[in-house]
Amino acid sequence: MQICDVSVEGFRCLAEIKQVPVLQQTVLTGQNEGGKTALLDALAFLLEGTALSERDLTYLGEGEAEDADAPARVAQAVVEGSFALRPHEQEVLGLPEHVRIRRRYRPEAGSFLEVRRRVCEEAALQDLASLKLPALKATANSYGVLPAGPATARDSWEQPLRQLADTMPQVDAWVAADSSVEAALPSLVYFRGDAVQAPETVIHTLLGSRLRE
Repeated sequence: MQICDVSVEGFRCLAEIKQVPVLQQTVLTGQNEGGKTALLDALAFLLEGTALSERDLTYLGEGEAEDADAPARVAQAVVEGSFALRPHEQEVLGLPEHVRIRRRYRPEAGSFLEVRRRVCEEAALQDLASLKLPALKATANSYGVLPAGPATARDSWEQPLRQLADTMPQVDAWVAADSSVEAALPSLVYFRGDAVQAPETVIHTLLGSRLRE
């Protein structure tokens, strides 16, 4: 999976930037405190799921906060990327060649990885993989769907529900990304000028760990 561009909203000093290209060689320039490090950290949040806190949320502009005496921040930070998938990744992940993936952070709920894809218009049938067996049974009962096998087997309920979802109108929507999508995201490696290890050593270690996986 290759990242093509990145957009950021509500992350530190980056109130809103759209589709910054990520090429084979991309150079970031700008004055001090201009957002270069913030963009790299936002990219790390998207790809690696680095932990954020409320302090990473952008301050609201003048006149936007409900309490003028207490500086307020936006409700969430969103980092979104456009990705290109190789043929075997498309097959394994069930996604098209070009896909959008985002990670959101809200202080009260934590962070979430989501993918934009075609899904059933019925919200109850959009994320069957995340439902536990009792919830699958309840969903099947609400649609009058019978199990395709033993009632104690998860697949007996999920399979006919997926078949039902495929017959219904489809829409583009953000849905929770499963672990296979997160595992396929590119890795981000920082190289600092004062680093003890040479970049070649870091890359060799990273590739070795990926191959062992």
